[in-house]
Amino acid sequence: MPKRKSKVRVQAKPQQFQSGDSYINLVVGVIVVIAIAAVVVGLIRSKAVPSVGQQAGKTEQTQDAQVSLPTKHTVAAGETLWTISEKYYKTGYNWMDIAAENKLENPGIIEEGTELTIPNVEAKTQEPEATDS
Repeated sequence: MPKRKSKVRVQAKPQQFQSGDSYINLVVGVIVVIAIAAVVVGLIRSKAVPSVGQQAGKTEQTQDAQVSLPTKHTVAAGETLWTISEKYYKTGYNWMDIAAENKLENPGIIEEGTELTIPNVEAKTQEPEATDS
């Protein structure tokens, strides 16, 4: 008995997309590409050109370095004695000198607009803790 070869036809049924689906996919893809490009351009620009705020900060630091002590300082929003000390002494450890000079009862709370005297003292550095031998 001869073997009979049967032919089985498998027809590939092309997947049909509705025209609305393909346009939606295209639009979403374009939006994703644009968003990624915007992020990349933003990162490149932020690295290459300093922003206006960064330039102003450098100018402010330069001006503070030229101030002779003692001087007056008006507290801005968000400032602490530590940050004020860093501006004038390049270290925050002189915050206690500022508090003592201004006779502050609670140096942890200073209000915006308060005028402080910045004393003419030597900049302090952190001293290592004493170890028991």
